[in-house]
Amino acid sequence: MDDPASVAAPADLATVASALLDERTACGDDLDCLETVLADPSTPLGGGAIDLPSSARVVTLLDDFGDVAVLRVDAGDGSLPAQLTVLVRQDEEWLLRDVHDVAQQP
Repeated sequence: MDDPASVAAPADLATVASALLDERTACGDDLDCLETVLADPSTPLGGGAIDLPSSARVVTLLDDFGDVAVLRVDAGDGSLPAQLTVLVRQDEEWLLRDVHDVAQQP
């Protein structure tokens, strides 16, 4: 059984995602560092709102599927398109798996 303290509650997943995004930025191109943040460090996530400092972005939990969560990342000032960020839990740790741009409606 999972230790409740080691598993983020759904409400906390936005905080977890924001921290992972900050760590990813701090890692730069250091693959050893990225292995602690990304599910697959060999796959680039691209750029956009996910690259903004935490004070300039808003992270919102959209859905939690247990070991997978989908969050929306918006630029606080709306200057960049929104992105969907997928987190996956592996070995009781949350990691960034995918980032996709949200299609802009005409």
